[in-house]
Amino acid sequence: TAQAAGLSQQARQLTQTESETDRKLKNLTLRASTWFSEQRDDINPADVNWIWIQGDSGISVREMNDSWGNTIRYYGKDDGFVLRSSGTDGIFYTKDDIFRITTL
Repeated sequence: TAQAAGLSQQARQLTQTESETDRKLKNLTLRASTWFSEQRDDINPADVNWIWIQGDSGISVREMNDSWGNTIRYYGKDDGFVLRSSGTDGIFYTKDDIFRITTL
């Protein structure tokens, strides 16, 4: 199941640029989740290289950039994955990051 996180859970309204990045993360999360559902059951997302998902799912390098032109990062975990944008400041793990956590 996918779970929105980051700025999308805060009470304030997202800017148009933030909303575009959040929509992009939602789409990429759906495509990555579909890829995982098509793989064998014992595959661990922490062992997966994002390039495998990109290639098999037809995700272009351009699609992996957020609304500010920064690369969206994939972080595999034992039970799922996180797709993260560094937000307006371009620095990861600050309060303006936009990300989606997905548990498989």
